[in-house]
Amino acid sequence: MKKFNFNYVILIFLVAFNLRLGISSVPPIQTIIQESLRLSNFQVSLLVGIPVVCMGIFAFLVSKVQAKFGRQKSILWLLILLGISTIGRLFVTGYVFLLITTFSIGFAIAIIGPLLSGFIKEEFSEYSSILVGVYSFAMGVGSLIVSSFTKAITISVNWKLGLGIWGILTIIAAVIWQIFSPKESPRVQKKNIQLSKRKIRKKLF
Repeated sequence: MKKFNFNYVILIFLVAFNLRLGISSVPPIQTIIQESLRLSNFQVSLLVGIPVVCMGIFAFLVSKVQAKFGRQKSILWLLILLGISTIGRLFVTGYVFLLITTFSIGFAIAIIGPLLSGFIKEEFSEYSSILVGVYSFAMGVGSLIVSSFTKAITISVNWKLGLGIWGILTIIAAVIWQIFSPKESPRVQKKNIQLSKRKIRKKLF
């Protein structure tokens, strides 16, 4: 049995907290975005719909990503992608660029979520129920906070800042993850890669 490390509770909370910021920041101000960019109802609906679709489409890539890069590095780089994509919304000049950031956010979330769940279940199976609860709670808190403050930021400044400012928190989470996450030993990494490859073969055959 692995010794329970409270630092990992904080780590999981910080990563999970960021998994809904890029999605939940849109609904409170979607009317403002729609009017600013002169979008149709269908166009503005894609800003929320695309990340949800990505979660389904790219779920099959989780095992491949883990097998190629390892779980710790994958979560790190995907957090950086998520942060950069969110911050990129500060510089939106049109609808297409906003869609690109939306797709990137959806892709990153689609891979990070299962990787983080796998990290909890495989590394801390004895405490998985507690940590999965922390994971879910963190996403809920993230959604609540971003929903509460995005519109206020938008009214005070503009909607680009209302969407993009949350990426700073994600980059901070990536730095903390890199410093404090347990590094995979070559033996563990090889084991995880073999497990991932088996999962891929099962899905294919």
